[in-house]
Amino acid sequence: MRPFTPGLLIFHEKHGNWHYDVPTENHYQAACLTVLTRRFEEGYWYHDPLEEESHEWDPEPPQMSLEEIEKLPEGEIRDTARRQHAKYAGWKKEREEGHQQYERIKKAIKTGDGQEARWLIEEFSHGEYEGYTFEGVERPEPLPRPTAPEHETRWVDPETGQRWIFEAEEGLGWIHGEYARIRYCVMAHKGEEVIRTAS
Repeated sequence: MRPFTPGLLIFHEKHGNWHYDVPTENHYQAACLTVLTRRFEEGYWYHDPLEEESHEWDPEPPQMSLEEIEKLPEGEIRDTARRQHAKYAGWKKEREEGHQQYERIKKAIKTGDGQEARWLIEEFSHGEYEGYTFEGVERPEPLPRPTAPEHETRWVDPETGQRWIFEAEEGLGWIHGEYARIRYCVMAHKGEEVIRTAS
């Protein structure tokens, strides 16, 4: 399994890059599932080899079993038969493995399995236009919360115009332009007031 690095996850695809912020491994798995699903739905990234039509370059099935081949006299005929048998067996195994991989893709998408999606994306990462990299990002500390004027729980920052509602214990508070007894206030912003008043 490829080691996870918190930061920016970049998929380097043919027609541009896809960027995902992955601060945790859970986000990384979610990004992998998103990319796997998008590629699958585009229709040309993945396919089932067993559903493909035969091609003229596909190897011919051997005319003899391996046991029959081994009974042939030593020489070019037996060596050629062995190579043909090995070539066909390898081709057949590759098709079966491709089919199983395709079924894994469908199942991961259907069940929303982020861990399996991660495994698959990592397996494919050596393919053309399927690579990705991690880049670190710097996350500054959040700015301190403003301090409300005394006795007020709602306040408009005179510099930015941002509206704030501040946490407060039960008591008098400045709400809707007049003093009222409040039970508590929850900090919010952009005019989203979350206030419960005493009856």
